[in-house]
Amino acid sequence: MSTSKAGQIRIVRDFIAALNARDLAAVARLYAPECKLVDSQGGWVSGYENCVEASRRFFEMPFEYDLEIDSITARAPDILVRGTMHSNNATLANDTLWQARTDGKKLTEWASFARGKAYPVARVLMPEISRYD
Repeated sequence: MSTSKAGQIRIVRDFIAALNARDLAAVARLYAPECKLVDSQGGWVSGYENCVEASRRFFEMPFEYDLEIDSITARAPDILVRGTMHSNNATLANDTLWQARTDGKKLTEWASFARGKAYPVARVLMPEISRYD
């Protein structure tokens, strides 16, 4: 993959497609060793194994969801994604801004910035290791 804006956007699009497909193997292939997932409350988990485990637990949650993307913009070093998280879980359903970072080959960071009351995804999925600043 490329370090170009188009290559970075492709990584992010592939990640969103893998999330929507609930494809853990595809998500795992896209995480960098030093990846970090940040929720809308500022909670986070980091490290490849922790991010894969958080994703597995998210996919096992008893609700439906779909990330609908309105726009993706590259603003070095970030890829900004604006869209909506559709879900039958009202605390997840929200207009959202996601911020992604890549190393040109893999996703190094994925952060959510939802409007309104944010769902503490990191705390819910990984209470034993999640961190809050």
